[in-house]
Amino acid sequence: MKEPQGLLSHAMLAGVTLTLTLTSLSSQTVSRDPLKQPVRVRLAAANTPDRVAQALMDAEIPGGLALIHYCGGFPEHSLKPATLSLRGLLDAVVSADPQYSWEMDKGVVNLVPRYGAFHVLETRISKLDLENVKTPDEALNRLLALPEVEAQTRRELGSRVFQGGAFAYPATLDLDAKGAKTFSVTATNITLRDALNLIAISHGKAVWVLARGECANNVRKSFSIKFIYK
Repeated sequence: MKEPQGLLSHAMLAGVTLTLTLTSLSSQTVSRDPLKQPVRVRLAAANTPDRVAQALMDAEIPGGLALIHYCGGFPEHSLKPATLSLRGLLDAVVSADPQYSWEMDKGVVNLVPRYGAFHVLETRISKLDLENVKTPDEALNRLLALPEVEAQTRRELGSRVFQGGAFAYPATLDLDAKGAKTFSVTATNITLRDALNLIAISHGKAVWVLARGECANNVRKSFSIKFIYK
């Protein structure tokens, strides 16, 4: 499959790349049952974040991934899904990589560690008021600047790493600011995970990816977070 030019041009999470097959699916199908959407992904050896991000982008469904990145990178697995639907793919992924589980949270598919490795996602936010943002990344940067979020992420995850570092992410499509539609996200008394999901679903089909580094040889904590979207 050929990678779309300009959408994903960089390595994802220390050398992992996404190969997307974008499928046009009717909004009527999405509203009926998004988990029954057909997806096309590699069933041969590939890693968990690659597969799930590809499937969500394929189905044009908002999502979020919380990942643990070990020194050796992400292990690869072969899949045997019961059906070639989004649900079948997600079930096969967590069966092959049981450290993760998935769930649908108010229309957003989340893949998270099964044993609660990201307490930061439960950080309480008393008020979220993101008015007229042009991209999910703009909303993300404003979210991370909230005092309660900034303090907890630094305490638990360490320093944020951007593209080109240990957890490099693919570039998102460079949207023309003049032509981009704006959206707003407002809520009270929610968690950081809720806020990320709200940004994803308010955009329509964005996927947030949070990765925490786990390496015995690296005493400095670091993490990366990014939205991918088209």
